[in-house]
Amino acid sequence: HIMAWSTTIVAPPDGAMAGQGPGGRPPDMDAPNGGGQPQGGAAACKLIGAFTVTGKTLRTAAQTYASRRDDVSAVYVCSGGALTLAAPTISTTGNTSSQNGSSFFGLNAAVLADERSSVAIEGGTITTSGESANGAFATGKGSEVRLSNVAIRATGGGGHGVMATRGGTVVLSDVTIDTRREHGAAGGSGVRASPARRSS
Repeated sequence: HIMAWSTTIVAPPDGAMAGQGPGGRPPDMDAPNGGGQPQGGAAACKLIGAFTVTGKTLRTAAQTYASRRDDVSAVYVCSGGALTLAAPTISTTGNTSSQNGSSFFGLNAAVLADERSSVAIEGGTITTSGESANGAFATGKGSEVRLSNVAIRATGGGGHGVMATRGGTVVLSDVTIDTRREHGAAGGSGVRASPARRSS
């Protein structure tokens, strides 16, 4: 599935998720919780990143960020941090230990913005190959991921290009998303999206 997206995705704050995968199925239907409401709350997941920005503002250009470990994001911004990346190369190969954690809290996502934090990326690539490894993820009230002219490729089972949950927002402008495996999709979340444009 290869699509080009320009859209805004806003997740409801209650944690509900209603994204669709191939055939109209919700993502992570094989998860123990059935892809419905999250169990255990945020404390059920320990979110970490190979490159972490905590509570500060940072800009970089033409850098490489990678994670080969399970459950570890390549880029993680938290505690009110704000990160701007120009033409980065971002990749992960690790698998998730929790499909619920990946679906609702962004566990194992390549790029992850947590509550009150933001990531803006102009140009560059995001690539994931692990199971339930999403490309870019915003979770929690006030979180935002903003992507422009970025190419995302998520080839693992259950891997989505972008997701927003628990009040997070993802804004896309001319973003190409390529997903390959079962239960993978360009985007997933409980969302409203406007305006939207996509082409195959």
